[in-house]
Amino acid sequence: MTRNLDFVVALDECDVDLLVGAFAPDFYIDADASPYIEAEFDQNDDVRQFSQELRLSGDTRGVSWLGGLYYSWDTVNSFTPGYLVDLLQADALLTSYQKTQSEAAFGQAKWPLPDNFSLTTGLRYTRETKSYFGGTSLLVPPPITAYFPIFAILIVSAWSIRLFNPPPMKE
Repeated sequence: MTRNLDFVVALDECDVDLLVGAFAPDFYIDADASPYIEAEFDQNDDVRQFSQELRLSGDTRGVSWLGGLYYSWDTVNSFTPGYLVDLLQADALLTSYQKTQSEAAFGQAKWPLPDNFSLTTGLRYTRETKSYFGGTSLLVPPPITAYFPIFAILIVSAWSIRLFNPPPMKE
């Protein structure tokens, strides 16, 4: 009878360049590809991730088995100033924060069968929760600012909050 205990931990923190799928501090995109400032954005994402897994495995009377627990979380915090000066005489600010958390328990067994065959069985239970908060603010200088500087900026905002827990699967 043999037994092994493994413990794996990972922690990552990075900035993500979503345009090219590579890791970079940030990226700037001219979405309309014109010489005007109609739709330009300075994308900045901060991604953090943590995971850990505990596995116990062994071999008992010819049956190889493995069982374990898993936990992880990740966050994405986005801050994206946008420039719509020539199109709307405005600037925009897109922000969002999302978090995912996951827990799991799993097990597997490999049963020997005659003629050098084996049967592998396994089971896994996972619970995952997600949350999202984000929105866009459009910063529009009203025409009155030329005459009354006190009315400097009109802010139009649209925000959304989503908490997502998938319903249990029906059997």
